[in-house]
This record gives sequence, C-alpha cells and structure tokens, in this order.
Amino acid sequence: MRLARMPFTGPFFDTYGIGFALYQPGRNNWKQRTVAGVSWNGLDGKAHFFNPDGLVLPLVPSPWELPTLLRQHRTRMEPAQVVGAGAFAMTHPAGESSESNHWVTYWLVGSDAAYANCPEVWTGYVESQVAAERKAAEHNYVDARRISQRAEHEPTCDGLSEWVRVNTEDCRRMLRAEYERECAEDQRVAAWLRGCAA
Repeated sequence: MRLARMPFTGPFFDTYGIGFALYQPGRNNWKQRTVAGVSWNGLDGKAHFFNPDGLVLPLVPSPWELPTLLRQHRTRMEPAQVVGAGAFAMTHPAGESSESNHWVTYWLVGSDAAYANCPEVWTGYVESQVAAERKAAEHNYVDARRISQRAEHEPTCDGLSEWVRVNTEDCRRMLRAEYERECAEDQRVAAWLRGCAA
C-alpha cells in the first residue's frame, strides 16, 4: 500500500474544527472532546478515535505520525479489538473475522483521568485560580491606587481587602460562566456524536 502525502501535520486532523485533543495532564480536559483512545488498522491506515465514553470522533488519521503517538502515549492495548459507538462508528469496521486481526485498540488515557466536567475537578481548578488572583490583587493594589490617583479617578475600592474581594469575585464569576459555557458545549458535542438532533 502506498500512502499519499497528508495535507496536515500531527497525528490526526479535526475536520470539523471542534477542538478534539489529546488528554493534557494539568490542563482543563473536556470529556467529550478528549481523545481517550484509537482503534487502528495499520495495514489499511484506518482509525477510529474515541472519547472516554466510547463515542467515535470524526478525525482523520495521519499514518506517518499516529504510530509514534501510539507508542509514546498508550496506557494499554487490545489486539483484534475495535472500540467505538455513535454516529461516526462503522457498523462492522473490522469486517470479516480475518480482517479483525488487523485492528488494535490503544488506550491513551487511564481510567483515573480527571475531566473538567467533574464538579470536584472544576472546584479544585477554581480555587487554584482564585488563590492566584488573590495574590496578584494584593501585589497590584499599590500600583492600581497610584494609577487611579494619577488619572484623578475616585478609587473603585475602599482599601486592600475590598480590592481583593472584588477581584476574586470577578474571577469566580468569569470561571462560573466558562464552566457553564464549556459544559453546554460538551453536551452538544456528545449529542451530535451519538447522532441525536440538537
């Protein structure tokens, strides 16, 4: 088999531009948009990428870069196995039983992976961001007062403690809005991957 040159870089191409990505420790990973594994037929260059819920993601594999990713990031593998359900799954991707031996499923994320959709994970993230905002507000208070005085504006906050409170409340409000927006987007993506109308 002679593979044509791919018009993209990376192990896969997100044809819909949804933002499917590999799991990144220490970052906010949204469950429906995270690549948890790949069922790969290396002979034919076919792949079924799937998220932690086992829904197939509409991604195009790169037969040159995907094998390296699978070697470097796999947490486990299952020969002669194809995983994936939903609107983008093939009914019988392995075809005949002799063809099923060409498929191997690679898991790229452990079952203990944390996702931003989980309220406990998000709460931990919010607390770390609020702590950083509190520290920055305390550090920047003197400069903010000086700028306000130079511009001959009335101070927006009466003292350091109010300045810190206002900044941390703003931070929490913005993070709450981000969480609601991202969770709603993840739910829309999940419905679409399942084949449900939005």
